[in-house]
Amino acid sequence: MDHWKIPYTLRLPFRLGVVRDHPYLQASSASLGGHKLEAHVLDDGGKKLFRVHLDESLIYEDGDIMPAPDWFQLCREGGYRPRIHWDKDPVTILFREVLPAMTTSWTGIELPYEEGGFPEGVVSLVTLQDAHEAFRSRLPDTPNGSAASHVAAMFARVRLRAVVLHDRPEQRVDYLGNSLDESYLGIDLMFGGSRGTAARLSKVSLASTGGMRWSPWLPGGHWANDGREFGATQGASDFMRASGVVMEINADFNEAFNDLVTAYAAAMDPVVESYRAAYPVGIPWNHDLFNQYLNHPVVKAEMSGDDLMLTFDNGLKALAAWSGRLTAIENSPRTNDPTQARLLE
Repeated sequence: MDHWKIPYTLRLPFRLGVVRDHPYLQASSASLGGHKLEAHVLDDGGKKLFRVHLDESLIYEDGDIMPAPDWFQLCREGGYRPRIHWDKDPVTILFREVLPAMTTSWTGIELPYEEGGFPEGVVSLVTLQDAHEAFRSRLPDTPNGSAASHVAAMFARVRLRAVVLHDRPEQRVDYLGNSLDESYLGIDLMFGGSRGTAARLSKVSLASTGGMRWSPWLPGGHWANDGREFGATQGASDFMRASGVVMEINADFNEAFNDLVTAYAAAMDPVVESYRAAYPVGIPWNHDLFNQYLNHPVVKAEMSGDDLMLTFDNGLKALAAWSGRLTAIENSPRTNDPTQARLLE
C-alpha cells in the first residue's frame, strides 16, 4: 500500500501509521496534514463496536448520524468546498475516502458499512441524492407530447450534485440604511452535468414577527434591492441547460416546470431539513473570496517562484504579487486548487 496516499478530495498529505490486525480487533492510525486519525472496530461477541478519533477526540461512534464538527473543520482546512467538490460532503469524504484508505489491510473484521457505503443511520449528501432519485422515479405519467411530459423528460436527466449550507453575508436594511437582521442562513441545491451550466434551487431564512422563517424554494434564488428582496433568478431554460436536453420552451412548458419545482420542493424539503439539522453550524464554507480572507491574519509567508505564498490562520493560501499595494482577490490563473487565490495589484 502507498503509505503516502493522499485522499482524493482533501489536499492534505496522508500517511498510514500503525495497523493492528487481530481476530477480534482491527485498528489503524494515520496522519492527515497535521492531524492524527485513529479508527477501530471491536467484535464484541457478534456486535461490532466502531469508533473514529481525531486528535484523540471521539468524532464518530456507532449510532451517530454524522461525524463531530471537528471533522468538518478539518475538511474546511483541507480545501473542501461544496460548490466545487460535487457529489462530496465531509461525511462521504470520511467514510468513502479516508477510512477505506486506512483499512485496506484489515483482514479479520471489515468496516461495518451498509450496502450504501456508510454505517447504519449515517446521513450524508448521498441520502439527499437518493431522495432526489426516488422523486425522479415517481414522476407522474403524462400524455406524450404534453408540456408536463416534456418537463418530466427534462427533469429526469437532472442530477443533484451538491447541497450547500452557508451564511449569507447580505443583510436587509431599512430606509435609513440600518441593518434589520443578522446574517441569513441559505440552502442551495445544485444540479447539472457541469458547474458551468449548473442550475440551483435556493431558500433562505427571513425575519418576520416572532422570529425567523424560511422563504419558499426558488430557482436560483438571489438577494436584490440592497438585500430587501429575495427572488428567483433562474427558470426552465437554466434547468434544461443543466440537463443537457434541448426542447422548445413556451408558456405551457414554463407553467409545467413551475408545477414540477413546487412538487419537488415539497418532497425534498423534509429530507433537506433533516440534513441541515444534523449538519454542524458555524463553518463558513461558501463566503465569497473576499470574505474568506477578510480579517484572517497571515501565519506563514514563503516564496513560490517569483511570488509570495501566504498562509492564513483559516488554512487558506494565496499567491501575492506585490507592486506597492494589494487591491483585489481573484481565483489564481496558475492553479486549479480551489483553496488558493491570487492577490493582484
